[in-house]
Amino acid sequence: MPFQVIQTSIEIDDTTASTSKTYSSSKIETELDLKANIADLPAIQSANDIIRRLENEFSGDTHDYIATTNVSFGQPVEHIYDNSDNKLKIRAYQATPSNNYTFAGVAVQDKMSGNVCRVLHHGICPVRRTTITNTITNYVRDSDLETDNVNYGNTNGANLVLLNATTNGTTVSVGNTQATGVRFRDSGNAGDYAANENYEITFDAGAGNKTAIRFTDFTFEHASTLVYDWLQIRASDIDSSPSNGDTTLFAFMHSMSNNNLTTSTFESNDWQDSSGDSQSGGGGWTIPETTTRALLINSDIVAADEKWGSTAWFIAPRYMKFIFRSDSSAQEPGWDFELRSISATAGAVDAVIGTQLSVSSVDPTLAEDSNSHPFGVVIDTATSNDRVLALIGHD
Repeated sequence: MPFQVIQTSIEIDDTTASTSKTYSSSKIETELDLKANIADLPAIQSANDIIRRLENEFSGDTHDYIATTNVSFGQPVEHIYDNSDNKLKIRAYQATPSNNYTFAGVAVQDKMSGNVCRVLHHGICPVRRTTITNTITNYVRDSDLETDNVNYGNTNGANLVLLNATTNGTTVSVGNTQATGVRFRDSGNAGDYAANENYEITFDAGAGNKTAIRFTDFTFEHASTLVYDWLQIRASDIDSSPSNGDTTLFAFMHSMSNNNLTTSTFESNDWQDSSGDSQSGGGGWTIPETTTRALLINSDIVAADEKWGSTAWFIAPRYMKFIFRSDSSAQEPGWDFELRSISATAGAVDAVIGTQLSVSSVDPTLAEDSNSHPFGVVIDTATSNDRVLALIGHD
């Protein structure tokens, strides 16, 4: 029945509670609707339940059971029948199930053993899931960095560092943004390096970090099996002054038959002719003669994330030492590299929509990406707080 406003001498006031004033019909309807909505909420056990329902953290068909173990919000739980009181109850999975016969649903409350817990058996809710993380691997490309054109990508670091008499023997800090990153070039900058140079420099990506490096361009004086001018790399996550024992292993680089750093050295048999189209040594620590040669070496590299490219960003250890030698004869343009720091802590991988979820084979209190005995399916890519949004009761 619609509400009617009765004309009286009492003043209508929708903002002040008073015995001498009254609410309008619209205010009365609003108040009654609010009370009805609250009354329609199922039995609430704690403040967390109120928050979760008001924030719409789950939706669907639920049932209340007594928990015989402690359970957490988002945890898959199983049925258990208690003969002592003839009641169907729930508990945390005690082991990875071989089927779904006892699957009760997903707990949508945090409850201690002996308390009533609400369980979602059909609907949508976050599920506790084994988090899958990226693997941080040295000497391979990182596609995420290559698509970040703001701080990585094809941008040049704001801090230009030349390897010359001034920077020789120093350690330079490297930041993780374009503004704090380093553009590293030879002493000639845009021109050629000088004769008889004998320099080295170390870059430090900082505690808890790796170095991200882009070998944009390079040209040195090499012969078919002899290097006259060369740039080598030593790298380490723990040695702040990497030594000969800290050799790197970039697939597109050369190893050396002699690591004497004061003389010209022969390259080892990891390449066999001046065209550079034979590479069988598995990589090394000496930059190739030119980018053209690096591309030829690529043809012998199987893994795509190990191949050189002018826009390729590679991951390397925290400390990177560069050692350069030139002789008295012809000089070349040298190199133009980019360096940034990147966290050494692996990040969570986005979930894949449509992936089936089963009780974890490692920790049965969690779900994992598996179709062994699916109880739900992923419906969102976010993986924050070791949870993923899922449709429950569907496989």
